[in-house]
Amino acid sequence: MIPKDIKDLIKNDRVPGVLKKPLSMSTYKDYFAALLYAEDFYIEKWSKFKLENITLKLQQASIFKLSSFSESHEKDNKTLVTFEIDSCHERRPFLLSRDYVFARPSGNKTEPFQGVIYRVVRSTTVLVEFSEDFYAQHHSSRRYDVSFSFNRVCLKRAHQAVEAASDPLFKSYIFPDCDLRRRHPASSTAYFNYKLDADQTSAVRQILAFQGPPPYLIEGPLCVTKAKRNECRQLSKTGLVIQEAVREIYRSSQKHRVLLCAPINSTCDLLTSSLKKHIPKSEIFRANAAFREIDGVPTDILPSCIYEGECFSCPRLQELQKYRVILSTYVSSFRLHNEGIAAGHFSHIFLVDASSATEPEAMVALANLANEKTAVIVTGAPGNRSGWVRSDIARKNGLKDSYFERLRERNPYNRLDSMFITELRVDFSLQNASKLVQYPKVARSINLKPSYFTENNKKDDKTFVTFEIDSCHERRPFLLSRDFAFARPSRNKTGPFQGVICRVVRSTTVLVEFGEDFYAQHHSSRRYDVSFSFNRVCLKRAHQAVEAVSGPLFKSYIFPDCDFRRRHPASSTAYFNYKLDADQTSAELRKYRVILSTYVSSFRLCNEGIAAGHFSHIFLVDASSATEPEAMVALANLANEKTAVIVTGAPGNHSGWVHSDIARKNGLMDSYFERLCKRNPYNRLDSMFITKLDSVERKSDDTDSFQSFSFY
Repeated sequence: MIPKDIKDLIKNDRVPGVLKKPLSMSTYKDYFAALLYAEDFYIEKWSKFKLENITLKLQQASIFKLSSFSESHEKDNKTLVTFEIDSCHERRPFLLSRDYVFARPSGNKTEPFQGVIYRVVRSTTVLVEFSEDFYAQHHSSRRYDVSFSFNRVCLKRAHQAVEAASDPLFKSYIFPDCDLRRRHPASSTAYFNYKLDADQTSAVRQILAFQGPPPYLIEGPLCVTKAKRNECRQLSKTGLVIQEAVREIYRSSQKHRVLLCAPINSTCDLLTSSLKKHIPKSEIFRANAAFREIDGVPTDILPSCIYEGECFSCPRLQELQKYRVILSTYVSSFRLHNEGIAAGHFSHIFLVDASSATEPEAMVALANLANEKTAVIVTGAPGNRSGWVRSDIARKNGLKDSYFERLRERNPYNRLDSMFITELRVDFSLQNASKLVQYPKVARSINLKPSYFTENNKKDDKTFVTFEIDSCHERRPFLLSRDFAFARPSRNKTGPFQGVICRVVRSTTVLVEFGEDFYAQHHSSRRYDVSFSFNRVCLKRAHQAVEAVSGPLFKSYIFPDCDFRRRHPASSTAYFNYKLDADQTSAELRKYRVILSTYVSSFRLCNEGIAAGHFSHIFLVDASSATEPEAMVALANLANEKTAVIVTGAPGNHSGWVHSDIARKNGLMDSYFERLCKRNPYNRLDSMFITKLDSVERKSDDTDSFQSFSFY
């Protein structure tokens, strides 16, 4: 029942006052209740809507059904009923697949025929599946009165979940705000799987190592890849992390119990199929909605379900508690709570593809089945949102925003701290790119120039793979040397061959070095699907460095503004070296224990425990060639107020790796060196703060030949 004051506001298209307040623990219950009431009102408003005296047409449709991991497919020929509706949402209800349609012959008082909406095409054509009794009496000239019914079960469970989640005990799940993570007493970081990349392996390790709030986030593709016609669906990079994590949790302790929830049945079904390959069937239960159609359940997972009396059911509590792994949609997870499963029964709860669900949906599982010891893992894809919100007021005031999205914008997740979140690198794919990417051509025996610091000039004969890409950056990714390329023979389901980009020549030709296994199977007529992967380690460390350097202690390094220099107590200006000219004598040369590193790799020193201030001097060499966040990786983590920092750079020199146009045009190309040069006291060319060396022109014999080049 919608409270009268809320109903009156929504009826007059006015936003309830609570939705104008910031979302907090104190407003959480009323905030989401108001959004759900807006959905309730929408359903109530359109429940009496009818289409009268309309014609229903029959349309034959072939529906391809894929089993979870099988490439075989069944073609199911069905007869669907179609009719037209107004394209304007203001003049008819917002219809979704699985809503109900009732058709009664016009002028007839008999019971209407019940059908289920299969799809709404282009917002105007409704496709409905009826039972055989409808088709037995139908003829083309018959006209019908049509009404609709909307399932309120989801809304009822969402209301209950929001109320349960507003308990203060859930604050650390709902509004986490911490810098430390409680680790599992028996946690181990020794996990490794060669089939996973570094980000995936790190995510699995983190999942195995923690318990209790706050949740752990995995940002990456949705769990299941989209199936093309005649192809089976597969687990994505996120799905593989979930599969591996559940396997390891299952192995690590007999006491562990795992719940996996996803917004839709097909995701739960595929995860069930994949886990059954590694976990005994007797240990897995697939919980379904009571009246899910059995024809829609893949045959390979039916043994993990209970189907009795023409509906799906749950076993008794004692049997239910014995299962080590249970899978369910968010809303159907309420059945476990209803059967008596207590909060805290599950050691781990995975909220899979939470970005595709509303927050109240996700709370059905979390608020009813988690406690202060439950490890909660939330996965989602950037920009992905729920598609079922009907009400304009609810849609515009936050019901489409997911639990995943809201957490992602909060501390500690917005810092990309690996203790709380893993970002899985997104692959940019060129599927069977006959126009954009031609089949790789093998360029043999490319002459490389002598290696740097070698005495013998040796010719290194290598075989590179080349292919063409679009010269327009808007239509393809910005590629750099050391990015990864993955080549899979077209229409082949095997794992792709991994290569490393050596160079992109004239913005159109990519040179890649693959392993021997690629060349062993390659022939000139073979075509490939090529995808790319980009290393985010630099970005993660840059984010951390920018956060660290924003502390007040670093103001004198980041925004220096002074006229005097503090001198070293033992300093002397008598130093002279006949090999240096007069301009260079202002720099002191002393013997220290010396460590050399790239900017980004200097983070490893910090990570190994080197304290800020350990180095008396830090040289940021060629800082004009790096972005400012890169330079901060060394400065912010290893300097303190006593560290002497020397920054070198060349006028007009910039970093070459910035991919994004927005970042490039708004300052990421500008270096720390360049910014300091424009500020006082450096812009005065005061020799106490800056030395300008005369440039010496050198002839270069570097060539940019496609056939022959050197790497140093």
